[in-house]
Amino acid sequence: TGTASAVTYAISGTITTPGTLRLPGSPIAGVTVTLSGAASGTTTTDASGNYSFTGLANGSYTVTPSMAGYAFTPTSLNVTVSGANVTGQNFTRN
Repeated sequence: TGTASAVTYAISGTITTPGTLRLPGSPIAGVTVTLSGAASGTTTTDASGNYSFTGLANGSYTVTPSMAGYAFTPTSLNVTVSGANVTGQNFTRN
């Protein structure tokens, strides 16, 4: 007999500098992103400003970016995972 593996999901997004009407913001590498709630963890944005938390069960989470000397908009995001990956959880450095 086999056992079913638990289905898990991901939360992901990008962190950039502010853009203008003509130019999009630039990605920011090295931002610490913290996950709290139904699970916890920490990751860092890559060279393209992307971050991802994987292996998550359904539940409520808070995602918060931080980098010394900078603030972000929004300051954090409340994210609900409910049967699917949650993408586009983006932040902009002020």
